[in-house]
Amino acid sequence: MYLLHLTHSTKLGSVCCPQKTVIVISKIQLRAKDADKRLISQGSGFFVRGAIVATNYHVISGSTYGYAKITGDGTSYSIAGIVGIDKAKDLVLLKITGANGKALTLADISTVEVGEIVYALGNPRGLEGTISPGIVSGISLRDVGNENLIQITAPISPGSSGGPVVNKNGEVVGVASSTLKGDGQNLNFAVPSPFLALLLASLKPVSPLGEIAPEISKKENVTDADVCGNTPYPRDSSIGDPWHYIFEGQDLLSRQKYIEAKEAFKLAVIKSPKMPEAYFSLSKGYSNLWRVYKREDCFRKLLISIKQALILKPKELDFRKYLALSLHLNNQFDEAMEVYREGIRILPNEPENYIGLANIYSELKKIAEAKSMLQKAVKLDSKNPSAHLSLGMIYVNEGNKASALEELKILDKIDAEKADFLRRYMDQEFKKK
Repeated sequence: MYLLHLTHSTKLGSVCCPQKTVIVISKIQLRAKDADKRLISQGSGFFVRGAIVATNYHVISGSTYGYAKITGDGTSYSIAGIVGIDKAKDLVLLKITGANGKALTLADISTVEVGEIVYALGNPRGLEGTISPGIVSGISLRDVGNENLIQITAPISPGSSGGPVVNKNGEVVGVASSTLKGDGQNLNFAVPSPFLALLLASLKPVSPLGEIAPEISKKENVTDADVCGNTPYPRDSSIGDPWHYIFEGQDLLSRQKYIEAKEAFKLAVIKSPKMPEAYFSLSKGYSNLWRVYKREDCFRKLLISIKQALILKPKELDFRKYLALSLHLNNQFDEAMEVYREGIRILPNEPENYIGLANIYSELKKIAEAKSMLQKAVKLDSKNPSAHLSLGMIYVNEGNKASALEELKILDKIDAEKADFLRRYMDQEFKKK
């Protein structure tokens, strides 16, 4: 099963930015589960025509069923299946049963310029309704893994994959796809919108999710024992710089060569066994193998790698979030919460640990606990827009209009886009009550 934040067109300030729709289990974000109901991924998406939504292929690869929910709607919609797919470009079109959204307009890619402002829309790390500004950086179209991708500075985090990247007019420039992290820099990429237009021009009959075989099984011909074990690395292994193998592994991940990527990251660890970023990258390699092959030994090695990264760098928030998210995705809620609690013990003044706990409490429908964590987060950082937005939405759901208005006043001062989102959410929900 997967949960997908979808987007349909609605004005937000001067930018036509989407309102979130979600494929849901119990929380609004894109999540994929296999036939055994194990959670395997999360992401975002958006309406492109009627009941058809776009997202990344890797988000739903290996899943068997899913549901969708428009934020604030409360109704779950089943996913009928796939009506368009381009594995090479990491794109897929899904049909939703019983829900139609206003489609976002695709941009004319020939007009995109270097330095142009763009916005990545999605739900990074489960933070619903996030709008991240950036620019088209360097060369507008970069070749990564023999694929044309748009390089942007707007951050793409876990949960944002499959969301739209739009220009100032709200037109879709591309589909958020991947991030390469390295020494002091993050390289973020989107699949150009013309590839999405090609899919829309050749829609197919609906195919159930379970009928789509994971791409990796075709690209990497290996035995079952090879998946998370040791396999020969088919490239130069004599280079001494661990960052070479980290970047090479990230490139391999973008091309769905997960086993080779895992071996590249292992080489980074061998070259620099005390380098936390090498273990962090290796954990991502095992994470993709776990998601696709559904192997528990891959998940165990994922945990070993990310925990080693944390041992070497216990105050690194990204490492802690990734460990907690991995446990969360495997439905190990208690363990995930303990990771954040440990983070609070180490960095008691870091609000993101409280927000992480709040996200899990919300999924478990422990709203009082979630609210308490968010209130602590805003005490630590009174200008944290994500915490104020989440608090505001909780107050709206409780029918507490006065407290919701207080959060809206704060957001008006610190984040106009999130303020407009909360304002629309309030208008929508209070009309129902």
